[in-house]
Formats: sequence, C-alpha cells, structure tokens
Amino acid sequence: MIYISTALYCEAQPFIGHYNLKKDMTESKFQIFRNDSILLIITKTGSINAAIGVTYLCTGHIPGPSDLFINIGICAGMNNDISVGTLFLCNKITEQVTSRSYYPDVLFAHPFLEGSIISSPNIINNKREEKYVNEKPNMVKELLIDMEAAGAYQGASIFFQPHQLIFLKVVSDYGTGEKVTPEKVTDLIGSNIEKITSWLEQIHRNCLINQVSFSDEEEECIRKVIVNLQCSVSMEHQLRQILRYYKLAHGSFCERLNQYMNNPDMPCKTKTEGKKYFEQLKSKLI
Repeated sequence: MIYISTALYCEAQPFIGHYNLKKDMTESKFQIFRNDSILLIITKTGSINAAIGVTYLCTGHIPGPSDLFINIGICAGMNNDISVGTLFLCNKITEQVTSRSYYPDVLFAHPFLEGSIISSPNIINNKREEKYVNEKPNMVKELLIDMEAAGAYQGASIFFQPHQLIFLKVVSDYGTGEKVTPEKVTDLIGSNIEKITSWLEQIHRNCLINQVSFSDEEEECIRKVIVNLQCSVSMEHQLRQILRYYKLAHGSFCERLNQYMNNPDMPCKTKTEGKKYFEQLKSKLI
C-alpha cells in the first residue's frame, strides 16, 4: 500500500485523477480517497493538522513493512534561481518552533533534486536563515519552506521506518507574498505527476519483492539450480531477485525450474558453460 498525505485538495487532485481514487464516504473526520493500493488523506494546512491526519489514517489502516508513506505538496523556495515548478526530495526536515530536525532515509535512487525544508506555523518572508542552510556540497543549499512536513514526519514515523518515508515538495513561489491559486497548485503538481508516480510504483514494487520469501520446496529448487549451473555468489543473487519477481507475478516457480534442470547437459561441467545456461534460464523467467 502507498499512503499519501496532502494538505489541500488542489495538491491531491492530480493523484486522485491519476490513480482513479474514490472518496471513502464512511470517513467523516478527514477526506480520504482510495483504491486497492493507494490511500490518500487531505489533512488541511499546518503541522498539527498533518500529524493528526496522518496518525488517524495509519491507526485505521496499519501499514506493513513493504508500504510507503509520501507527503507531497507545494513549498516556497528561498533561492530565486530555483524555477517555480521544481520538484525536491527532502533529505532534512526542520521544525521551526522547536528547532528539531528529522532525517528521512534517502535509500532509493531517484531523479529529483534533494534539499532541506523548514516547517513553519506561519508564512516566512524570503530571507536566508544561515543556521538552517544545508552545507553538503552536492545538495542545493537554499531553503525550502512549508507548513506540514515536520508534523507529517512525526505522525508517520510512529508507523513507518525512516526508509519508508518520502517527502516531495514542488516550489510554488518565493515567499514574497505572490498569490498562488488552487488552479496553479494543481498544475504544478500535475506537471510532475508522471515522474512522481512512475518512481513511487517502481520503489514500491522493489519493497514488495524484497518481502517475498521462499518455501522449503522453493529453496531446494534454487539450491539445485545453483549447484547444476555452478553459480557464483553474484549469479545466485541475480537468480533470487528474478525469482522474487516471478513469484510475485506468477506464483511458485518450482515446476518451471525443474523442467529446465531436466536438460541432459546438467550438471554443467564448467563455470563458462554454467553462465551460458544461466543466461538462457534468465531469458525464460523474465
């Protein structure tokens, strides 16, 4: 399951449309939209609302170890060189009121810029606050500012591990008082929707795959392949990953492997021969 929180309906709208989410009419405390694999909550603005909303969602739908939590919304950029519409993955979240910082684990490869963000209960004027500047040389050093990330993190961290938490923010303005309409917010999020959703779905599949376990019968089949093909450690790792995909998509793979291992050339006499048959086996499974 992918859990999504936004503060505003206009931020949620692109996801509702993309995933064809339906409003859960049994919920009266918050607006919740869902399908079989997505849960989306609109928490309203502010860290307290975000923390309460996320906690409410996760209490009613307890997450598992392969689930993901994503807080997505607009933010102000403190660097005018960053274009409106730029999408950031937040690697550091600072709560302005308490000066506490939180660090989502950025373990997955991604196509986004990374940056730190401050969550403030009020709109902050555009001026640099040097003590919060991210000093890592490979990161954008200017601040992002929103009102919800810190609260969403604190609520979600009760139910998720740090590597399951993702915070994506789209720059909508520069904190100088310019008006940002709901239509503009939807357009800014919507212009990034394909990039966001394709990445989310990919890492969610990887999380599901890594949770796939093998039965004793399946482990015996895998051991037979490893011995007959003289698999190296690297080949065994590849084989197990492919079989996780296969099992997730098709169910047990034992019959398929046993048929392949009935080849009269088995077991392979050399590692070179084993590599050749290993590539053949991969092509049949992928």
